[in-house]
Amino acid sequence: MTFGKPVVMNQVVLLIFHGPNSYISPNFYPSKKSTGKVVPTWNYAVVHVKGQITFRHEKEWLLQLLENLSDFHEKKSQANPWAVSDAPQEFTDRLVDAVVGIEVKIEDIVGNFKLSQNKSNEDYAGVITGLASSDDELDISVAKQMKGSLRR
Repeated sequence: MTFGKPVVMNQVVLLIFHGPNSYISPNFYPSKKSTGKVVPTWNYAVVHVKGQITFRHEKEWLLQLLENLSDFHEKKSQANPWAVSDAPQEFTDRLVDAVVGIEVKIEDIVGNFKLSQNKSNEDYAGVITGLASSDDELDISVAKQMKGSLRR
């Protein structure tokens, strides 16, 4: 492998980005009392991205990527954001040498969100209430996602 320039593999990869997911108990559905016709399920959000991968080893490219990522996240949460340039350059240089960047030329994106869309408004609200009352942060995240999604 040659360092210092991109290495195009002409290889198609599948990247999977998943959001919060939760077990859905039949006890969350108010309709359980009237019909009993409910079963457990799972709510989730996932996106599959397919494309051609390139491995990036160029120091300048990697530094720019790390600066962009750090700047984005630091500015969101810090009154006095840290910057890559705050670290000693020889220290940063050693760390960057251990990083391999990837770049994917996207060919296809498929998102799948299963968030009880097939349920009645009453059962949908019951799932939100059940998940929101959990101590598990994934359950609470799914409840928030369901509250924010559009129902048709």
